[in-house]
Amino acid sequence: RAVEPLIVSLKHRKEDVRRISAKLLAAIGGPRVIKPLILALKDPAADVRFEAASGLRKLSGEDYGADPEKWQRWHELDEAAREIDERLAGDAALTYIAALLNPSWAARAYAAKALGTLNDRRAVVPLRGVLWDKDPTVRVHAATALGAIGDPQAVEPLLAAISDADPEVQEAAEGALRAITGANLGREVSRWQEWWDENHDYAFNRYHEKVTREAAEEAAQHPEEEAP
Repeated sequence: RAVEPLIVSLKHRKEDVRRISAKLLAAIGGPRVIKPLILALKDPAADVRFEAASGLRKLSGEDYGADPEKWQRWHELDEAAREIDERLAGDAALTYIAALLNPSWAARAYAAKALGTLNDRRAVVPLRGVLWDKDPTVRVHAATALGAIGDPQAVEPLLAAISDADPEVQEAAEGALRAITGANLGREVSRWQEWWDENHDYAFNRYHEKVTREAAEEAAQHPEEEAP
């Protein structure tokens, strides 16, 4: 009940009232207070913006300073994560793969990020496709996820992603290539291409050995019960 009056008070003509309202909203917490606090980052008073930013940092565990655009994108991503995870049932990988086609950039970005935690090879081809997504955050998470999965099928599209217009995508693509290949060649596409031409078979063999080893370890941890 206390939230709504405090949200209204964020527009009060007195600076102290707005500042205290922002501080109290942060103390109350919960999803309902996030958007008002983001809007308070545009307040003309520095003290109000400070309380809003401090509250958002406390509630989120993130730190985007007092930048309302970055906080808004974080908020959209957080909401998308909750919405997708609430619908999870059965095969999580298929749910996330389907979400890569969602009209919302935040849903696509979260789905790509989540797929990187599953180590499911079925995600490789769909993730390769979103390396050319119109939103750079989606591309970053797709590249990072491909690196986490480690399948060399992702190498060639990642080579192209090194030349992405966004520096964060370039960095993610380079990190993914290092993770997949074991090589460290910076962001020079020609060097990577030369390495790939010479070590293509090595990379695939290395990956298949890893998959075989992990499968054996998994089987050892969960042996089948002997038939009576």
